[in-house]
Amino acid sequence: MRIIQLGKIITENEGLETKERIIIIDDNEDICNTLSLILEDEGYKTEIALTGQKAFKKIINKSYNVALLDINLPDVKGTELITSIKEIHPNMDIIMITANTSSKFVIDALNNGASGYILKPFDNDNLLLKVKNKLEKQHLITEKWQAEQRLHDERDNLINILNSMQDGVYIVNQRHEIEFCNPVLMKEFGPVEGRKCYEYFHDHQEVCPWCKNQVVFKGKTVRWEWYSLKNQKTYDLLDTPLKNSDGTISKLEIFRDITEQKNLLLKLKESE
Repeated sequence: MRIIQLGKIITENEGLETKERIIIIDDNEDICNTLSLILEDEGYKTEIALTGQKAFKKIINKSYNVALLDINLPDVKGTELITSIKEIHPNMDIIMITANTSSKFVIDALNNGASGYILKPFDNDNLLLKVKNKLEKQHLITEKWQAEQRLHDERDNLINILNSMQDGVYIVNQRHEIEFCNPVLMKEFGPVEGRKCYEYFHDHQEVCPWCKNQVVFKGKTVRWEWYSLKNQKTYDLLDTPLKNSDGTISKLEIFRDITEQKNLLLKLKESE
């Protein structure tokens, strides 16, 4: 029997409390109560459901970190319930509780989205270790996502700042593809149109011999001067590494037009 999904579907983090929340789904009330006592002694918050339908009603209205699910429920197959749970909360870990040790059962459960299984009669230490491992993995995933989100937000803020700068700015990745070009630079060199940096600035078909990209990708900041044959201007360039949310490094380069200063210095030298 496939459970029809009804009611409110909540997000993964909505309503979560500071304690990790675990739902125990088993038609044996004694087993549910025993598991609840073991887990609550470790500081976890637990809830019990004796049927698949009751469990599903709870799950569509609350978020749980882990589900302990008996494979043999009176109203629904455990593997079908796994599928329905995962459609609502794809990040919830589901640990099957069973006396069935056949490889087919294990494969079916894992293929349907189970994170692991515990054999009856269960060992308390093994149970707690499995739950702890799943929760630690969730915490690591959450921390990674939060760090990536912070980097993403910081990059968005950076782009807003770069767009308002009076100097030209562009960002290039390690494939030499231009990821961003601010309005000042596009006014100087034209629209990017998906070109690589050596195509955009130099009309070259391969990486320039003087390219500083690889130095910057290794984490170093470089300052240098460059004369553009395309617009016959001299620029003071500052190249600095920019960390992306996926951990890769791009290069951010700031262009400052110093043509007038260079011409003035040249005239002063000629007048000496």
